[in-house]
Amino acid sequence: MLEHTVWKWNRPKTWFSLALRVFTCSRYSHVSIDYTNEQGERRVLEAVWPKVHDIPYEEWEQHAHRRVLPRQVDALYYSVNLSAALALVGKRYGLMDLVEIFLNVFRTFWFCFGRTWNQKDGGCENSIYCSELGTVLLGIQQQGVKLPGHFEFMGGMASGKEFETGPV
Repeated sequence: MLEHTVWKWNRPKTWFSLALRVFTCSRYSHVSIDYTNEQGERRVLEAVWPKVHDIPYEEWEQHAHRRVLPRQVDALYYSVNLSAALALVGKRYGLMDLVEIFLNVFRTFWFCFGRTWNQKDGGCENSIYCSELGTVLLGIQQQGVKLPGHFEFMGGMASGKEFETGPV
């Protein structure tokens, strides 16, 4: 699922979501994984501060007011590996990854110079950010940074109807 927090002037998290969307020229600022476990429970897997979480869908749905675009993955197009994504539960969130990504976006998207960021530098190897969790699920070898906006236009996925969650 692709999502962004609905902007409210008095909520700092919504300012971050807005800044990320503007800075990356995207409608979305976050990637999460909606799945059904072996017991038939609907769950959401997401990388948010301070770590990767696996929570019940109902809890995730009520946590924040956001707009969500569901994306259905075509298993014939991607080698979906939910086990690999679930193995990352508890891994710390890559806050410094975001700093590196912002610097890369600033250099390449906005000023068209600098190297393409395709690896983790500066000790970020033991952390993960939300889009990276999506690439693990899809079995994509990380070649260059993947941002939430990239998932909106990737082939091999069908978009559902956008909806809103959480308290207004």
